[in-house]
Amino acid sequence: MPKAGPESEDKKGVAHRDIRPRTSVQAADSMGPVLSLQRAAGNRAVAGAFSRASGRAADSTGPLVSLQGAAGNRAVAGALAVPSTPVQRLMQTTSSDLGKLVSASDVIKGAVGKSSEEKKAFAGIRKALADYQSTAKKGKGGLELQVARLEALDLLCERFIKDHPGDRRRRSEIMKLQDDIAAERASVTQQQAQGIYQGAVENRGQPGGFKALSTYGWQGATKHDVEIAEPGAQGPKRDQRIKALKAKYKLTDAEISAITVYSAGDFSYINPVTANSSSWLESQKKDTTDAWGKLDDKTLKEEGSLHTGMAMQGLNKIDPYPGETYRGARFTPEDFRGRFAVGKTMSFTALSSSSKNEDIALNFIYGLSAGSSSDPKKTVGVLTVLSNAGGRDISEIALVQKEAEVLLLPGSFFEVVSVEAIDGNSKYAEKAEEASQRGKPLPTSWYVVRLKPTKKPPEEKAKTPWKGAQPQASTNPFALPKEVGILGLDRARPNRARSRPGHRRNTY
Repeated sequence: MPKAGPESEDKKGVAHRDIRPRTSVQAADSMGPVLSLQRAAGNRAVAGAFSRASGRAADSTGPLVSLQGAAGNRAVAGALAVPSTPVQRLMQTTSSDLGKLVSASDVIKGAVGKSSEEKKAFAGIRKALADYQSTAKKGKGGLELQVARLEALDLLCERFIKDHPGDRRRRSEIMKLQDDIAAERASVTQQQAQGIYQGAVENRGQPGGFKALSTYGWQGATKHDVEIAEPGAQGPKRDQRIKALKAKYKLTDAEISAITVYSAGDFSYINPVTANSSSWLESQKKDTTDAWGKLDDKTLKEEGSLHTGMAMQGLNKIDPYPGETYRGARFTPEDFRGRFAVGKTMSFTALSSSSKNEDIALNFIYGLSAGSSSDPKKTVGVLTVLSNAGGRDISEIALVQKEAEVLLLPGSFFEVVSVEAIDGNSKYAEKAEEASQRGKPLPTSWYVVRLKPTKKPPEEKAKTPWKGAQPQASTNPFALPKEVGILGLDRARPNRARSRPGHRRNTY
């Protein structure tokens, strides 16, 4: 299970707004699906769990250029701050609804004041709406045709509003229709982006496919019957569990793939990238023997952000896990004293692993799991117990179900409730004995730390040593612009007055 969190020695940590696009989604071309994805939704949309589309063209310097500069940690916070929506959402307004306006207007006083041009324009909107809904319902022409027809419909609506300012009743209904069009277009574009992402997973190592994706991640994402299970394990197989989970939370194949990829071990490069930490990424590259360690940072940044964005989109659909979870790690005495104190607030600025099974966390403290710390200076064993942490249970998706993994979301804040010193080597004598037999050094001191969720502490106000001094810029990497609305859609519409397992290297 991935290592992470601010209190672990190898942090595993992450993830991510809408201006209505004015250009149709580009078709997949010779430059590959990743570039097409950028063209379809723009850099921020990709990082923002594919929740919106900006419709911007690809930069000549390459696909997803300067992704972190465009989104970075703010993007993750954006994905956390708003609920996710279904991939497809058919508009509420129908052609028949608009038809009622026609009959009402025509009957009353013989449609006095309604010019033939106005009637013709309104009829054109009704027909365009009927054509789009027929295309969407039957799936004809693919997503690109749907986007094109939505674009045409929106343009007709804009023209009607501009040319017929006196028809207040119809203008009001058309404005409502435009709201539906904006939401529908974001949803359709999101669906196309997910298809392109899944294609890049399936085409791993080929033109247009992901380059850094691990073998375990690729196999787990493309073959849901692949899993690492205990001999004689009972219960539903992984593919059956995933099927049930998809039905319960309306998860897409792309979202399942991204969560699988992350938990399978690809977190090693995903988290430093999305945390925008070049030093962390370089450290991970030096420590790994996996092929991704030889890739350039630009490729890792592009792909890592894509994986995290899609994973966050899926995680946000899953209900928070309500019970206790556990994390295990080793620290130097100095690090321990600096991190844990009753009343201290700490945060997880990255996706961080925890387990519903205390035994799994203990394995990391005693060095019984691959990736556990072997640093002889880290003599303090810490078992962290989190209550109602709001994490997401991904054990039904992960390749190793027995690890009972619960992912803690970035941006979560916790208060240290208690720090209890115990004789852990006696309490967990079996673990200590197994570690000794394997030649693993035992902790010389042991603590159980309990955390509870808390609110983000208030930021300190900038000091103003003299009158007229400007306040310092916020250093909070998760600060969100005030204008960002649900799914990043700016509520103020233009021109309108409204507002990843066989070798785990993580710590619990």
